[in-house]
Amino acid sequence: MHIRICLFTLTAAITCSTTLFAHGEDALGPHHGFIKMPGAYHIEVVPGKDTLDVMLLDANFKNATVLNSHIKVKINNGKNSYALRCESMDNYFSCPISAKLLAQGGKLQIESERQLNAGMPVEYSLPLQVEKAQA
Repeated sequence: MHIRICLFTLTAAITCSTTLFAHGEDALGPHHGFIKMPGAYHIEVVPGKDTLDVMLLDANFKNATVLNSHIKVKINNGKNSYALRCESMDNYFSCPISAKLLAQGGKLQIESERQLNAGMPVEYSLPLQVEKAQA
């Protein structure tokens, strides 16, 4: 239990840190997707023609896995909320979605757990774009 409290405190400190952009949100990830860091790992979101692929990467942006991992993905566009049905593939999750829905404004929200390590919920602004580093 003590380890979980320490991990939660560390996760909160990293997430709230002013050096957040040092963790890759200001550049595309290794699969040319958009990066967020919910905790001790990274999430990379890669939009495709009719899917949204979600990769749970380690702290070094490598080793994508679905083993002992899960995600919940939702889109809120102000009026409606859509839960995506994501399927685990070899080393990523594939979520069918129309490109039109991703191009509209709103928020993409992801709750995740990578190899039994729960992360904080993350939110991407839609349409997806690289975050600008703040001085």
